[in-house]
Amino acid sequence: TYMADWSRPNLSKVHGSVDSEVLVPPTWNKGLHKEVSSIWKNAYRLLLDANYIRFVGYSLPTSDSYVKYLLKSAVLKAEHLKKIDVICLDPDGSVRKRYDDFIAFKYYRFINADIDDYLEELYSDFELVKHNAVLEKGDTVIDFNQLEARHERFMSGHA
Repeated sequence: TYMADWSRPNLSKVHGSVDSEVLVPPTWNKGLHKEVSSIWKNAYRLLLDANYIRFVGYSLPTSDSYVKYLLKSAVLKAEHLKKIDVICLDPDGSVRKRYDDFIAFKYYRFINADIDDYLEELYSDFELVKHNAVLEKGDTVIDFNQLEARHERFMSGHA
């Protein structure tokens, strides 16, 4: 079921998750893994509707041709796509080369950085707002405008 909630970021863990004990290696045919086929369909729909796509810590391995197929097929039809940002540690330049060779999009940016540094930037000095009436006690909500401003600051500072 397609369940995009655009009031928050949407994430697709297309290779499964260690917390659900379903892990799918980078193979060509994800259809062999029934547990994640609905996740892949949802990821495709999210990519079609996306304004911004961000890869955080994903090295785009050459063996993961199905992710490339998923991305290419969705992005070519995406009507609202404004930017594609990639943040990934790349000690020898090979990760950037894979992305540069794969993505032909005017508003694509690649940053060679550790995702811990990125997350630290996003969450440092936030004015966290508590919404105890809606969330469990102790949960916090981060304002999207703050999140976007910090993402842009990180991208600009590491360009």
